[in-house]
Amino acid sequence: MEEKEKICEVGGEGTEATSPPELEKLEREKAELEERLLRLRADFDNFRRRSRQQLAEGRAMAIEAVISSILPVIDNLERALLACEEAEAGSFKAGVELIHRQLLDVLAQEGISPILAEGEPFDPHLHEAVAVEETDEFPEGTVTEELLRGYLIGEKVLRYSKVKVAQGKTTGKDEAEDE
Repeated sequence: MEEKEKICEVGGEGTEATSPPELEKLEREKAELEERLLRLRADFDNFRRRSRQQLAEGRAMAIEAVISSILPVIDNLERALLACEEAEAGSFKAGVELIHRQLLDVLAQEGISPILAEGEPFDPHLHEAVAVEETDEFPEGTVTEELLRGYLIGEKVLRYSKVKVAQGKTTGKDEAEDE
C-alpha cells in the first residue's frame, strides 16, 4: 500500500498514478523530444545561415554580371577620351554618341529603359515636375523639357524624370481681375 501512495505522490494532484516503468518510458520520450527539438533548432539555424550566404552570393553574381557588361563601355569611353586629344570635334562627338548607344543597349539587356518625357503629357507616376513654364507652344500639362532623364526597370520606376511642365500664359487682364 505504501508503494501505491508513493506513486500517487509522484503522479501529482489531479493526475492518475503511473507505474515506475511507465514513468521511465515517459521520461525517455521527453528526452527524445527535447533532443529532436535541439536538432531541429540547429537545422533551422544552419538553413538560415545557408540562405543568407546564398543570397549574398546571388547578389554578388548579379552585380558581377552587370559590371562585366558595362566594362567594355568604360573601355570605349576611355579610348574616346584619348582620341579627343588628337581628333577633331565631329569624330569625337560621333564616338561618344556610339558609346552612349552601347551603354543604353547594355541597360536594355538588363530590362532598364528610359522614360519618354519631352512632348508627353505630365504623368506623376513617371515624372517629377521641378519647374513650370508659361508657354503657348505646348498644351497645358505637357512636358516642355526633360532636365534629368528617368528610367524604368521593367514596369517599376528606377528614377523619375525631372521635367519642366507647360502652363498656359496668363494675360495682364487675368492678373487685374485677380486683384
